[in-house]
This record gives sequence, C-alpha cells and structure tokens, in this order.
Amino acid sequence: MIKRNWTEEATLALCLYYELPTSKHDKATKEVQELASLLDRSVGSVVFKLGNLKALDSSTDGTGFTHGANVDKVVWNRYLKNPARSLRTETGS
Repeated sequence: MIKRNWTEEATLALCLYYELPTSKHDKATKEVQELASLLDRSVGSVVFKLGNLKALDSSTDGTGFTHGANVDKVVWNRYLKNPARSLRTETGS
C-alpha cells in the first residue's frame, strides 16, 4: 500500500492552480494530466483538487467545490494567507 503525502500533493496542486487560468482546470489540459501522472492519481481527482482550492480563493468569481479536505485549507493558509510570514518561517529568518 502506498503511503500518500497529502500536504505535498496539495502543495503541487496549489502551484498548478496559480500556474494555469481557471478555464484550463480541466481534464483536457496537458499540465493537469501530467500532475495526475506524477501523483499516480486520476486526472479527475486533480481537477477536483483544483476545484477545492478555488473554493478557498476569495479573488475569483467562481465558487469551486465547497467540500474540500482540511489539508487544502492548511496548504492554502501556509502559502497564501500570509506569504511574508510563510517565507520567514521556511527560511528561518
């Protein structure tokens, strides 16, 4: 049985979330397919993860999927809620 690192997966999905316009958060997008392959996940599960992250994004007009995992909120807050604090924490400054 594979032990998954959910925080790492959510972090990679967050990177992709901001790399692509929301109109490209779908199964036909090459980068979504590549991330799914890297994570050994279905393409649909990556699309859902992107939707979970969109639900946390107050800068977008869309609503996303409102029943995301707690790890999505943790990763969102770690990297986006207070980026300066996160950077200081990560670098030990």
